[in-house]
Amino acid sequence: MIFQLSEKKTKTEILEDIDQYMEECCINIFENLQANEVTLNGEEILRSADEFYKKLDHQNNKVIVTGDGKFA
Repeated sequence: MIFQLSEKKTKTEILEDIDQYMEECCINIFENLQANEVTLNGEEILRSADEFYKKLDHQNNKVIVTGDGKFA
């Protein structure tokens, strides 16, 4: 997914977007599991959730407002 800035969103709007993206991601994962007749156990799901947290936290820590709409 590529995001284009048209106008700034509020934190609440961004959190709502995140919820929608995560729902879509879960549907895609379900379809992949279903197509391959595979199920995940609780440990595997938690490991994936932990990896998601690490990746989102890493991206969040990279955000630096520069005034020109870019980040480092």
